[in-house]
Amino acid sequence: MNTLNNLNIAALITATLQGGLPPAYLAASIAEPPTNAPGPQLTIGNASGQVNQVYAAAFSVAGTPLTINVGNCTDPLGGNVAMVHVAIVEIVNTSSTGNLTLGGGTNPVMGSDVATIQPGGVTLKINAAPGYAVVTSASDTITITASAGTVTGRITILGRNA
Repeated sequence: MNTLNNLNIAALITATLQGGLPPAYLAASIAEPPTNAPGPQLTIGNASGQVNQVYAAAFSVAGTPLTINVGNCTDPLGGNVAMVHVAIVEIVNTSSTGNLTLGGGTNPVMGSDVATIQPGGVTLKINAAPGYAVVTSASDTITITASAGTVTGRITILGRNA
C-alpha cells in the first residue's frame, strides 16, 4: 500500500464587484493558485487567460436540475452577463446531506466534464486559457443536479465577454 505524505492543495479566488449602474464589473485581480505557487495567473480583461465577468449565486436544487445559461444570465448586481468563454467554475455544496452533480444536461459548456460534490465539498473547474467556449444553443449551459431531496450550494463562474 502506498502512502501520500505532505499533500498541499491551495486555491484562492478573490473578486470585487463595483457598484453603480449595472452591469457590475470586476475590479480586482484573480489568482489561482495563489500568487506564490506555479499555475495560471488571471488578470482583468477579455483576452485568453483573463476574465471580466462574474456570475455568483446561492441556490437550492430539488428534483428539477438548475440550468444556468452563461451566455445570458444576470450578475450579482442585476446586470446582464454574456460570457463568450468560461475560465473558472466553483461549486460549494452547503448541505449536510445529498450530493450535487456539476455538468451534463443540454448544451453543456464544459462538454463531457462532470463532477460530483459531496456534502460540505467544493469543486473547482479551471480552463483559463483559452477557456470553455460558449456557443449559443450548442455549449452555453451549466447544469447542477441534486442526488436526492433538496440540496443547497453556491456557485461562482468567472469568464470573459470576448
